[in-house]
Amino acid sequence: MGTETIKKLEEKIQNNTALGKAKKAELLELMGNLKLELEQLQKTDSRKAKAIAELAETSTQKAFDALTAVDVSSETPLKELETSVEEFEVSHPRLVRVINRICIMLSSIGI
Repeated sequence: MGTETIKKLEEKIQNNTALGKAKKAELLELMGNLKLELEQLQKTDSRKAKAIAELAETSTQKAFDALTAVDVSSETPLKELETSVEEFEVSHPRLVRVINRICIMLSSIGI
């Protein structure tokens, strides 16, 4: 279920020492928004909600790996996440905004 995946992501964010307090707080807020949007999507398309949550988890893990290792590439999972989100742009605009903010934030911290 997507909510469980988001909980795991929230734990990873909380435990990450490379992120500053402000970035951590912002990412946690975004994860809360993502959780709400995925819960709404779950009602209409649980398969897609799970897929997006899993892509978010993969992208976030790659992003955290990139904070500590120079040669880790996070481009592929982020591109997959973007492609998945684009499919929902018209029918789920709030979900798209949340995912885009997460991608932009990860990019702004050098990932």
